[in-house]
Amino acid sequence: MKFLLNSWFSISVLITLILFIPYEVSFLTFKPFDFWLFAVLIYNANKIILPKGNLVKILLSISFLSVLSTSLQASKDSLIFDLVFFSHFYRYFRLILIITVVKLLVTDAYSISEVIKSFYVIGSVTILISIIQILDIAPISIFFNNLFVDKELISSLTGYGIVERFGGIMGNPNAMGILLCSFGGIAITKLTYSKSRIYSRVFSVIYFISILIIVAVFTSSRTSVLILLILISIVFLSIGFRKSFYVAMFSLISLIFISSIFNYDVYENLYRLIYLMEFKTIEGDEASFVELTGRNFLWQDRLDVFFTKGHNLVLFFGMGFTKIYYDYSDNGLLTFFINFGLLGLMLKIVLYILILKLLYYFYKRDTDFIKMSVGLILISLFLFEFSSETFDHIKLGPIFFLFLQMGLQIKEKSII
Repeated sequence: MKFLLNSWFSISVLITLILFIPYEVSFLTFKPFDFWLFAVLIYNANKIILPKGNLVKILLSISFLSVLSTSLQASKDSLIFDLVFFSHFYRYFRLILIITVVKLLVTDAYSISEVIKSFYVIGSVTILISIIQILDIAPISIFFNNLFVDKELISSLTGYGIVERFGGIMGNPNAMGILLCSFGGIAITKLTYSKSRIYSRVFSVIYFISILIIVAVFTSSRTSVLILLILISIVFLSIGFRKSFYVAMFSLISLIFISSIFNYDVYENLYRLIYLMEFKTIEGDEASFVELTGRNFLWQDRLDVFFTKGHNLVLFFGMGFTKIYYDYSDNGLLTFFINFGLLGLMLKIVLYILILKLLYYFYKRDTDFIKMSVGLILISLFLFEFSSETFDHIKLGPIFFLFLQMGLQIKEKSII
């Protein structure tokens, strides 16, 4: 029981429960991983020290601001507070609980290393499930599709096989691509910094190539492809041009070969991805990023709602969490501005600065397996902010703040 609830293993279980939460329960106020979080905190209640630091201060400020902004908008719209409102407030408090558990149980280099290794193993399971879904290996694929994908979406498809863009356990192609990128960061780190045996290195190469294929061919996520290019660039800078050139060429050849065994939908996805990366429509017309994605219409609509339906102080405090179609904008900064106004936007910029300072700290220090792994995981998840929103994502958000706290502990306590 002690190992289960009072060690790094508790963090690994928490990560697993967060990532593999079924779609049907993902919108509940209290999710399955919340009960595990409470169990760990209760078991270690006698050792809990209230977390301090800038990260907790920022999250507490956002929590209080969310109550104020939502109350102002709810009063204007004559809305009554219910569990939906509470779930929005609680999600920031949940992040503080996660930070508390990490600070309590991840206290040395060994525990951090074990969490990273377990995250790598979870990535292996995710890749395996993805392959089962992509190859439509029934009845297992049907089980996973029903578990992680919106049933209404599935019922509208002609079958359970390959769909136009693969969403995997995240139920969304962009989020799935970002998650795979974070796993890929560890694979690159193992190839670069880990003094592992040849079979371990071969597995890491296969691991990374699998991620590359799923991201580029099946999710068709431009943000994820760009992040993978950044990670590959880090390989060039870390292990030299000659070795990394072979890795890059082998990855490209594998991508082309594996793609050739699938049907036309795969080529259509690659064709679409190449055009979008060139900022062109399928017809070949020039277009900006926001025009290609339709975000120009989405952003304009959200800002129109913000200024026409918001309360008198909406510019400073935002609209809070009143109706989902008020704030969803596929951009982290804009969503935060709509939710919390200029005050919230300032808090988020402060949080960005905190994150960038940590990443710069990792960059300028002597890099090792742990620093590099945590840094690449954070980079992968953080960049999702600019095409959607990491911090409020039900799966990526908690994972991001979990590793962010680990990174801050490495910096503040000089664990490594």
